[in-house]
Amino acid sequence: MIEVIVTNLSVQLDNRIIDHQSYVVEIESWNELIKRLENTEWTFTEEYEKYKGIAPRHTDELANLKYDDYHLSYTQYGGQRTLMYIKDRVILN
Repeated sequence: MIEVIVTNLSVQLDNRIIDHQSYVVEIESWNELIKRLENTEWTFTEEYEKYKGIAPRHTDELANLKYDDYHLSYTQYGGQRTLMYIKDRVILN
């Protein structure tokens, strides 16, 4: 299990952030999360505790999915952006 920090941003058309929330969830693996999001069958929701971070998606459509070994981002309906990264990941340049 790994912990992932999830940040949801509500963004206006001019890219101004009007609200945000962050929380930590546990997931089996980073690759499994990416696989589920690529299949567009799953997404993070407010019921994350009930479903251990991931719940079935009904009308939420995902776009612009981008990721690397420890960052992930996508956009959703209504100007919401979601950012994720693996907790305690240290970046050394």
